[in-house]
Amino acid sequence: MAGVYQSLVYTLDMTDLAIIQELSNLCAGFFESKSKDQLLHKVLSTSIQATKADRGTIFLAQDKVGKKAREGEKELVSLIATGMAGQKITINSNQGIAGYVFTTGAPVIENKTSSNNMFLESIDSETNYETKQVLCVPLVTPAGTRLGVLEILNKKDGSDFTALDLQMAQVLSLYASLAIEQLQNKESLITEKDQLLKEREERLSVVEDNKLLQTNHAGLQQTFSQLPLMAESDSSIMICGESGTGKELIARYLHLNSKRAENAFVVINCAAIPENLFEAELFGVAKGAATDVAERKGKIELANGGTLFLDEIGEMPLAAQAKLLRVLQEKVVCRVGGEAEETRVDFRLLCATHRDLPDMVKTGEFREDLFFRLNVLNINLPPLRKRPKDIAAICDSIMEHFSRTRGWKKPQLSVKALESLKKYSWPGNIRELQNRLERAIILAGNRETLVEEDFDLVVPGSASRVDEAVSNVKVGNVSLKEAKDQIEKAHIERILLESEGNKTEACKVLQLSREGLRKAMIKHKIA
Repeated sequence: MAGVYQSLVYTLDMTDLAIIQELSNLCAGFFESKSKDQLLHKVLSTSIQATKADRGTIFLAQDKVGKKAREGEKELVSLIATGMAGQKITINSNQGIAGYVFTTGAPVIENKTSSNNMFLESIDSETNYETKQVLCVPLVTPAGTRLGVLEILNKKDGSDFTALDLQMAQVLSLYASLAIEQLQNKESLITEKDQLLKEREERLSVVEDNKLLQTNHAGLQQTFSQLPLMAESDSSIMICGESGTGKELIARYLHLNSKRAENAFVVINCAAIPENLFEAELFGVAKGAATDVAERKGKIELANGGTLFLDEIGEMPLAAQAKLLRVLQEKVVCRVGGEAEETRVDFRLLCATHRDLPDMVKTGEFREDLFFRLNVLNINLPPLRKRPKDIAAICDSIMEHFSRTRGWKKPQLSVKALESLKKYSWPGNIRELQNRLERAIILAGNRETLVEEDFDLVVPGSASRVDEAVSNVKVGNVSLKEAKDQIEKAHIERILLESEGNKTEACKVLQLSREGLRKAMIKHKIA
């Protein structure tokens, strides 16, 4: 676009060039517009004034909607049109002179519309206006994004549109396209920020709804009383506990109550990333690192200014552990394939694990220097089975959250149901409790009270279909290995039954990766 603009300017005489220069100065005002409506009015009024025209229209492209619309099909909508009193004109993106200019990118001067078969007479009938002359130029960004067209109608003095009019219209369209793109990017950023703030409020409400700092467990009461102090600190924190005990919830609380709360909270599950992709995910990829591999930031760079939460840190490969230690020590990150280029980073690190990291240090599975770097502050979350007195409050908070976010009517728990919940072992902890409650509420329909049978729990002294797997374990004259294999198979089958076939949940309870569970199921011939 800029190249076309320059070549056109060179064909003008000095008087015309002065006009173009004056027009460029007027166009600078486009970038001061506060809204799209204000910007389009400025563009259209300036265009009509510069070309001494009678009317004008700005058509912007948008996705066509409706049952008959094809994927990617566009239509042109006149968001601003003089003399239309706010009414809009909508045409297909390949209709009329405007559609031709939008599709081909070529400008059109037509000083006798009656002889042009592309001209849509129906629009004149609809608007009660006689169009004799049309000057139409595309609105295209320098990157080639087609935004729409600028259409100017009828010279006021009845004369023809000239080459100078075309030059001025193209200058206007160039500046207008840049201003529209800038405004759209700004609006997109504002929308994204609003969405992030909304998500932050929702996360904070989840923290509050779950009564995070309320517990009857003596050990947790002391831990929770220290959380506000830990949040104010910028030190690394290690959060330990079984899967489903609320480690990520604690991490979010620490972030939302820290000085970094307005910035990003980036989560990476170390157990969910293949080892060969781990460094690229964490540290990013440099431009030209490999053929057909795009440059991208890693999670550490995305967390700059905010908080990085490394869940299941015990699954991090040793090679990545060494690089992470260097990042923590030197506050710089190097992308994969760009080791010569360093980017300074500032983030707070929170980690979580269900594994025994000190034991892993002894066996060489985890770096000792990294462990001490991460374990500045430590939070231990007990399993749900060790805090039965908290179950009633946790259930109430989860059901209140469902009521507010999903519009569900909040039910009551029968006495027997609550006693069963307290006696159950909860291998999946709070996460399993939430899933069980969700299922029970859905299947209870309009009933106001949830009963024991709604949860299908296996409590001490009771029997259920999930016990069938364990009861099939044979005892007697078998080797220790055979006995272990039988028990392992029965345990996996039981957890799969309790999680209703949800392998992600089963992996969390069994403390296995998806690949580890797959191999175990193949080994034991579990369908």
